[in-house]
Amino acid sequence: MTEARRRILPFFIPHRGCPNQCVFCNQHRITGVGEEIDFDCIEKEIFALPPDGDWEVAFYGGSFTGLSRDMQQRLLASALVQKERGLISHIRVSTRPDYIDEERLSFLQQYGVDIIEIGVQSLDDEVLTRAGRGHTYGQTCHAVNQIKKFGFQLIIQLLPGLPVDSYQRAVAGARETASWGINGVRLYPAVVLKDTPLYDMYMHGVYRPLVVEEAVAWCRDMAVFFLLEQIPIIRVGLQPTEEICWGGAVVAGAFHPAFGQLVQSALALEQCKMLLSANDTDCCCIAVPERQLSTYIG
Repeated sequence: MTEARRRILPFFIPHRGCPNQCVFCNQHRITGVGEEIDFDCIEKEIFALPPDGDWEVAFYGGSFTGLSRDMQQRLLASALVQKERGLISHIRVSTRPDYIDEERLSFLQQYGVDIIEIGVQSLDDEVLTRAGRGHTYGQTCHAVNQIKKFGFQLIIQLLPGLPVDSYQRAVAGARETASWGINGVRLYPAVVLKDTPLYDMYMHGVYRPLVVEEAVAWCRDMAVFFLLEQIPIIRVGLQPTEEICWGGAVVAGAFHPAFGQLVQSALALEQCKMLLSANDTDCCCIAVPERQLSTYIG
């Protein structure tokens, strides 16, 4: 459930370019990065890349296309130079659906951007409103069409389990997203982090987060649509860090340090059940690749 891995040089610009704070979001907690962007450090790291691999420079967090044009140019300029020299193969930026238009996309093309990630989170307008996203399903559809029209690779982020979300809404959203012919997806079930509006909602009893078992079932059934369309599932669940852990920033919700493995095992179990049903027997031999043995045993 992962994409073919090229070597990625990541830079995090948490909350920069964002018009508001979504209820679930505290990117400083997630990334451990402060507010200031060190342009000189970014340039030095990009120019220090060794010429021995398929490198991608990726700008994560925040809303890249919501930054000032001057700031976008400063971030992309050195990456473009290295790409023109053949030392970088791809440049990736992350943004939001309502910050996509032809002018912005034309600019990104000029600066060598190949991949755009958009934080869609949900395809349900009520969920988006309650999450404080500030964009609509219609704006997401428009952004997807524009990004594909310009020829960018497109990665979608979905966040099941937000306030008023349901299994039916989440699975329907995954089904539609998989039909868009995207190049990758991330599934991040909602987690309650300290210092977020979602934390306040949880503490006041107006929000009940998914527990791990529920989230595994939701993501298992969402993942099926992407697997059927052969769309890479880049990540399932938040990356655990010293900060993103129980006893750290995580207060409640669907967090597990091996969440993706749990979803893989749940998919394997359903696959085994289908094979048993198709063979009309209570016992049969199922051969699996050795590297997937732990998944099927789990």
